[in-house]
Amino acid sequence: MHLLFRLFLLLIILTSQGCHNLKDSLKSLVTLDDQNHQMQRLLNYGKQYNELGKEQRRSLCKKLKQDFKTQDNWETAWLLVYSLNDNFNCVSLKESLSMLNSIQNAKNPNKHLQWLNKNQIKLLNNLNNFQKQNNKVHKRNRYIHTKLDQSKQQLEELNAKLEELNAKIQELKAIETSIYKKTQ
Repeated sequence: MHLLFRLFLLLIILTSQGCHNLKDSLKSLVTLDDQNHQMQRLLNYGKQYNELGKEQRRSLCKKLKQDFKTQDNWETAWLLVYSLNDNFNCVSLKESLSMLNSIQNAKNPNKHLQWLNKNQIKLLNNLNNFQKQNNKVHKRNRYIHTKLDQSKQQLEELNAKLEELNAKIQELKAIETSIYKKTQ
């Protein structure tokens, strides 16, 4: 009887844990379905926005930027960064990074989107670093071109002085030759 009681107690514990695990599994499936629906909705908005004309996209961008400033909604940030921001026409690189970080810090965003944002942040940080390096190279290039132009101008001035001196030397040689002929 004592053994039967232990088996019965073990059976109750195992089935209650199994039900608890089943409930957790069902909750995670519902959450995953909600996340997939949310992701699909965002992608559909992105597709719709991509089909808009240039002016419509520009006005929508302005509206969503204002909405984001007032509400700081991560979905709005996602749409601004991913759907309306080809060639950084809508938000700058710095703003994109800021918005992606706000998405990462949002409460319970989609795990797939977090992964995507994490990688996008890495890419944009790399792009930002390359842009900074490129700006330094352009600045150095402009400095070198300025120095080159100054050197060219100095060279032209020196060539003009040299030609002037050569002309004077030729005149002096002509005078010397005429004096030499007269003295002979």
